[in-house]
Amino acid sequence: MGATIAVTVAGVWLSIAEMPVRWLIGQLLLAASLIQWFIVLHECGHGTLFSTPWLNAPAGQLAGFFAIIPFDCWKRVHNRHHKWTGWQDVDPTTALLTAAPTGRLARGLVNVCWAYWIPLFSILYRLNNFWNIPRLMGLFRTRAVRRRLIANAFVLATIYIVGVVMIGPATVARLLGLAIHNFLRADDMAELEWCAI
Repeated sequence: MGATIAVTVAGVWLSIAEMPVRWLIGQLLLAASLIQWFIVLHECGHGTLFSTPWLNAPAGQLAGFFAIIPFDCWKRVHNRHHKWTGWQDVDPTTALLTAAPTGRLARGLVNVCWAYWIPLFSILYRLNNFWNIPRLMGLFRTRAVRRRLIANAFVLATIYIVGVVMIGPATVARLLGLAIHNFLRADDMAELEWCAI
């Protein structure tokens, strides 16, 4: 995890530069670190990043921040995904695909997004599975779990909003825009490869 933090810091530092080549290198480093943060999120969700269990939760929260996924929501949904893998209509990460529209308009939108490198799949994957509070409330009935999921999503969304307001949307877009786009685009390609298996 130390290397991931170091690459993230280096990417931000280089992205602050006014020189285009340095900025581009920073964006590529940041995109690579965001992919690594997603891997850290996955391992923390399984409790396997650290052998000391209590370290996985704070590391998972940090990784969730960078992966744009609330850690508690990830952990609950992903564990249920492992329970129901292969059952598309029950697995929470694929259940919505069974009812996905397959009309010409939907296919056209998907084709346009794919052709113009718009990371539609990874954005919808995050929104539908980890940020969709009404859907999460339907999946998890325990009051304590519901509160934890809502709180985690609320706190993370608040951090993002406050950060964008304090730093400014244009500066955030310059410092993180290309890196986040490349990260989500790589996630799109990974999701499609996984679906093809």
